[in-house]
Amino acid sequence: MKKKSYHHNNLREALLEAALPILDTQGVAGLTLRGVAAVAKVSHTAPYRHFKNKNALLEAIAVEGYRQIEAGSRQAALKFPDDPVRQFMAAGMAYLYFAVERRAIAHLMFSGALPPDTRGETLRNAASSAIAALVGIIDNGKRAGIFVDRPSDELTLSALACVHGLAMMVIGGLIQEQKWTRKKLEAFGNVVARTLLEGLLRKK
Repeated sequence: MKKKSYHHNNLREALLEAALPILDTQGVAGLTLRGVAAVAKVSHTAPYRHFKNKNALLEAIAVEGYRQIEAGSRQAALKFPDDPVRQFMAAGMAYLYFAVERRAIAHLMFSGALPPDTRGETLRNAASSAIAALVGIIDNGKRAGIFVDRPSDELTLSALACVHGLAMMVIGGLIQEQKWTRKKLEAFGNVVARTLLEGLLRKK
């Protein structure tokens, strides 16, 4: 089969796209630069133009994942500019959808396959930007007098722990459902978000 030719500026994207089905079916252990090249129908040396090794490719995939999470929070803030609670709920649902629907990427990002102490600067910055977008929503709620006046990093950690925990329970099959639709995910997500917002303690 004749190899496809790619312009220099879209070979990288083609390789990233080719890596995803391998990651979905074979996981991190089964992904190789040679295998990605085969799926992309380019020479086995082509990936090295953009990725010096497998880890660099994995980091690039994770960067795109964090950017998608960040985009979810920023879109939520724009969609509901005067309602921090709806911003909060929408950002949480965007995270949940991403983690469940792109679970191979989520597993790569959060399983320890890319240890924090060895991550490159681009990946660290992408992760920080994703968290900062949610912090912005928390700050919106605090300025509006809706969220409690506690450190934003503490509130953000609590929010992430809840939505991430729910996502991992869904992915791990700990919540029994025959098929996860967005409607079902939204129902469970709303329960968790409302509980977080209202708290467990009975109001006096």
